[in-house]
Amino acid sequence: MRPSGRSRSWPGSTRSSGRWPDAARLLAEVVLAQHPEPKRQHDALAASLAGALSGTAAPSEAVPMLAECREALKAPLWGGDWLAAEVASRHGDYLRRQGRFAEAEPIVIAAVDDIRKAVGVPDWSEAAARERVAELYEAWGRPGDAARWR
Repeated sequence: MRPSGRSRSWPGSTRSSGRWPDAARLLAEVVLAQHPEPKRQHDALAASLAGALSGTAAPSEAVPMLAECREALKAPLWGGDWLAAEVASRHGDYLRRQGRFAEAEPIVIAAVDDIRKAVGVPDWSEAAARERVAELYEAWGRPGDAARWR
């Protein structure tokens, strides 16, 4: 069973209702479950993750946190989920904000593909992920590639 007994498609209404903190609390449970002796408090981690998921966190804080979440979400329990793809897309976006374009490119492109394959995906998710790819290419000075993703 997943943390908190949530179903596979539970995040679908999270963004549209402004409830990223719910997704962050679930991610905090997943990350902390990977560590036998958690070094961080659940509430503090959830608050930090909420900032990263909503796009308001500083890239220097969000990149390592989202990288850790991506690793935690690779566990067999989570494989192929929309939430894992959404976290990857946001991780790539924060890498873009740091100017780490070559590192971000395969992450954001794979995230779009994973979102397309996932079950229970919110309507907005693929469009938002595609826009992150386009923003990467614009920042990288590749407007032709950006246009293909819009």
